[in-house]
Amino acid sequence: MNAIRVVDIVDHHANGAKAGIEVGDTLVKANEFSLESVNDLTSFMSSYTNKPECIITLLNKKGDVSLVRLPVGALGLSLVPVEIENNFNEFLYEDFIKTNKELINKIEIDSALISTASTLEGYKIEEHFGVITYQRFVSSKENTNDISIFNLKRQALEKGANAVIGVNFNFISDVSGGESYTSTSITLHISGTAVRVKKIQPNED
Repeated sequence: MNAIRVVDIVDHHANGAKAGIEVGDTLVKANEFSLESVNDLTSFMSSYTNKPECIITLLNKKGDVSLVRLPVGALGLSLVPVEIENNFNEFLYEDFIKTNKELINKIEIDSALISTASTLEGYKIEEHFGVITYQRFVSSKENTNDISIFNLKRQALEKGANAVIGVNFNFISDVSGGESYTSTSITLHISGTAVRVKKIQPNED
C-alpha cells in the first residue's frame, strides 16, 4: 500500500502543523481519496478549494491511525511517497474506517458542489450521470432545504459525481378530509443532474 510521508515541516504556521501533523507521520487518505503520491494530495486540494475543510487519515510513527480535520489548502509540509505494508495493520485500519465512516462520509457529502444553474462558474463538466431526485413529507416549507440537499448530494456521490446542477425545488400540497375536518400535507420534491466537474486552472481552455 502506498501513501505519502512527512519528512519536513516547511511552514509551522500552515494548516498541517496547526492540525498537529508531525515529521514521520504518513498521510493515507484525504476524505475517501487515497494519497499514493504528492500529486494526489495536490489534485485533491485543488478540487476542493471552495470547501472549508477535509479529513486526512493519518498513520503516525507508532502505526496508530487517526483522523485529522483541517482546512482545505496548502499544508506546509514536505512529503515523499512511501510503501507502508510493513508497519501498517490493514485489518485494524479497515475497522477504524468503518467506525468513523459516518464522519468521513458527511465531510465528503458536504464537499459536493450544488447549483440551480446548468453550469458551475470556474468548473468544467467532465461527465454526466443523469437526473437524481429526492422527496420527503414536511410539516412546513421551513428548515427543509439542508436535509434535502444533503440527500441529493449523497445520491450524486454514490453515482461517482461530485456536483449537482440544475437543482429544482418543488413543494406539492395535498388537502384531504371533509366538512368538519381537513388536513394538509406538503411534499418537497427536489431534483437535479449529477455531474463530475473539474476546476478550471488558469490559462486552461
